[in-house]
Parts: sequence; structure tokens; C-alpha cells
Amino acid sequence: MPTAPSTGTATEETPTTTTVDPATEELPEEGPRQPPAEPPADTPENDAPPPEDTPAERFEEYCNENPGACG
Repeated sequence: MPTAPSTGTATEETPTTTTVDPATEELPEEGPRQPPAEPPADTPENDAPPPEDTPAERFEEYCNENPGACG
């Protein structure tokens, strides 16, 4: 059986775009917002460094340099 001759033209695919209908868009639930997660506590087992250039950082540096001065 003979096949149809090729015409040499290619078909172009049109990219599809997705639009959201504002009437059907889901919005987050209303109500009290969850507070942001708090960082882990600074404990001897979990020594979290204080923010840089703060009194807490300077105190921690002093205590590291002078362990007998801090209890």
C-alpha cells in the first residue's frame, strides 16, 4: 500500500497558558494566625549563639574568655 507523500510542513504546537478564575480561586482560611515557630531554647545542651554585635554576644565572649567570672 503506498503512503501519502510528505508535504514538508511541520505542525506548530501552541503553548498552553493557565489562567485562574478569581471567582473559583481558593483563599486561605480565616481565623487566628499561627505564631511563627520559635527558635530552639539556648541551653547547655543546645548552645545557640546570640545575634552578632549585641550585649548578649559580648557577655558570652567575656564568659568564654573568663570562665570563672560567669556562673
